[in-house]
Formats: sequence, structure tokens, C-alpha cells
Amino acid sequence: MDAIGSFANSTVALIVVLGIIIFFHESGHFLMAKAFGMRVFIFSFGFGKRLFGFKRGDTDYRVSLIPLGGYVKLEGEPDDVISEDTAPRGDGNDFLARPRWQRLLVYVAGPAMNAVLAVLTFTIIFMLGVGVPGVRYDVPTIGAIDPGSPAEAVGLLPGDTITKFDGEPATDWEQVQIGILMRPNRDIAMEVTRGSSLIPVTVHSRMIEEKMGDIGVFPLVRIGQVVAGSPAEAAGIKVDDGLLRVAGAPLRSFADVPEKVRAAGDQPISFELLRGAERLTLNIAPREGRVGISEKFVIKQFCFVHAAKEAGRKT
Repeated sequence: MDAIGSFANSTVALIVVLGIIIFFHESGHFLMAKAFGMRVFIFSFGFGKRLFGFKRGDTDYRVSLIPLGGYVKLEGEPDDVISEDTAPRGDGNDFLARPRWQRLLVYVAGPAMNAVLAVLTFTIIFMLGVGVPGVRYDVPTIGAIDPGSPAEAVGLLPGDTITKFDGEPATDWEQVQIGILMRPNRDIAMEVTRGSSLIPVTVHSRMIEEKMGDIGVFPLVRIGQVVAGSPAEAAGIKVDDGLLRVAGAPLRSFADVPEKVRAAGDQPISFELLRGAERLTLNIAPREGRVGISEKFVIKQFCFVHAAKEAGRKT
């Protein structure tokens, strides 16, 4: 019975989601056609027999029997297989009487509205709150440095924390990373803390693809969860520990960790950690290809403007 109930719930959810997607898609065709003064005979949610609706002007707004789609019927639209008698009236308001660029825009408006729906949905999600990688909003502590990079050339080291960036206090990695990207081929003045020392450095950023800046630094990977009873817990790993190296290799992101753990089989591998100002090295033997840690995520709520920007990037 549970399987039947799950299937029924999934089917209902599919119909609802599909209906929303198709409604927005067909709304794009409909609104663009109306904007050009084309005559629209039918705007239907669903296919098949008309169940109910209303008529306003030339358009019949209806809900039809089969809720797995929908359609817009324009006067004079090619390949029309719908049964209603809707022969063009010859007054220039039919689809084929309009210039090609108008017809093209009517076609394109459907997919465009799907993009609008995606941006709108993501905007609402980001405003309500969404889990994002914690490193974006963590203090800008360096976890790894590219060999031969500008950062290495000026002596920056994993574990250094950037406290000032181009004259401004450095609050998180998002600020620093965007700042670097926006400054290709530029000298960037920074201050970093190393233990109890405050070190001023000037890094000349290199230019990468699409004329963006880069100095070859990567955020410190943070642990967000340690599974109870796991090898990681037994070894003493704690939430919020920073991962500098796994199996002797630096980490550009948490995505590097599972690959190195799986490659070790059941043999112990080294985890070099940063806990506060203390560096630790723990040897951990994976169990069934896992050690029991996961990436740090934080729940972040965005204002409308920031949420819309994030939604556009995500889309």
C-alpha cells in the first residue's frame, strides 16, 4: 500500500508541476500574440474535451479533460489539428498574416517564460532561505594555493587569513573572490594574519578566461557534519575543522575529498586539519569508502535584489 500511495503522490505532484510549467510556457505564446493584436481563439489548460471556462472577446479560456499539457490556438496557425471551425477572417489579425519577426517572437515567448519561471522560483527559494556552501560566507582563510600562482610568488600560505582586501576589511570569501575576479591584471594590496603576525602583501592578479582576475587561492574547506560512530568521529574530527590536505594533497573544494577517500580503500590516510590556530594530522581508515564527514552548509536568506541576482546565476 505504501508503494501505491507513493506512486499516487508522485503522479499528482508530476501533474501539478507539469501544469505550472505548461501554463507559463503557453502564457508566453498567448501574451506575445495578444501584444501584436493577433486573434487567439483558445487558451486551454489541458487537452481533450472542454470541462469549463469562460469567453472574453475572441478567446475561450478553458480547462480541459486531460491535465498533462495545454495549448494556445491562434487564428491561422499552421498545422492546426484542433476541431473548432476557426478559419481566418481575412482582417490581418491571423497568425500567418503577420511579419515573420512577429511570428518568431510568438514562438520564442514560450521558452522565454519558462526561463522567467525558473528565475522567479529560485528567487522565492533564496528569499525563504536555502543551504549554500559555508565557505562563501566563512572568514577568508586560505586552504590551498596553486603552484606557480601570484599568491605563491608573494609568499602566501595555506592557513593564512585575509583581513584586508584592497584597503577594505575582508569579511568573507564571497567578497574576496568577487573582488579578485573584478581586478584582472592589477596590483591588489592585502593584509593577512599568520598566527599572531600581521603581514602586508601586494599581489598582481593574472587574467584568466573572459578577462577575469585570479591569484591562485582557494577557500579553506570546512567540515559541516561528523557522522556518529564513523571513523572520523573515532579519530577526533570535529565540526568546523578546516581541511588543509587529505592523503598529502591540498584541496580546492570538498568535492576532492570523496575521490581521495575512495582511492585509499580500507588503508589509513592522513587528514591535515586546521582547528583555530592549531594544526593537526590524523590518520583515518575509511569504512566502505567513507570516513563520515560532510561539507559545511549554511542557511542563507537573501533580500529580493540579491535573491534575483542569485536566481539569474543559478538559472
